[in-house]
Amino acid sequence: MPIYDIECEAHGRFNDVFLKMTSEPACPACAGPARKLPCAPTIVGPTDTNPFVNEQTGAICHTPQEKRAWERQQAEDGMVVAEKGSNTFIRHVEFARKKADTAAKKGGYDGYDHKNRVVKEEKRRQRTGERRIISTPS
Repeated sequence: MPIYDIECEAHGRFNDVFLKMTSEPACPACAGPARKLPCAPTIVGPTDTNPFVNEQTGAICHTPQEKRAWERQQAEDGMVVAEKGSNTFIRHVEFARKKADTAAKKGGYDGYDHKNRVVKEEKRRQRTGERRIISTPS
């Protein structure tokens, strides 16, 4: 069923209304007569004006054929490119997080987050010229 924009004199414009091609449009608000308006088609997928951009590698594909060729090349090279939010992406993030936590703990921190807080605080002190005060038990 095609999607149209319609306009009612009393209620104005309504976007994305499903209508049969042969049916006369009616206003969704008052069921009165309305007129069909021309609207631009919606294009799904990569195009020259809306390319597919992979955030992990920076690859840009302007057509679906370019995207499929790029995906085939990645698979041939043995690379795993996971879309954000996919199960593969989530597993990779969890694995990297565990690895970072382990490395931070070996460095004497409580974990990755603790190490980041300490490093950021140290950089802030260096930037502002603030000295770190270490108290010793008396």
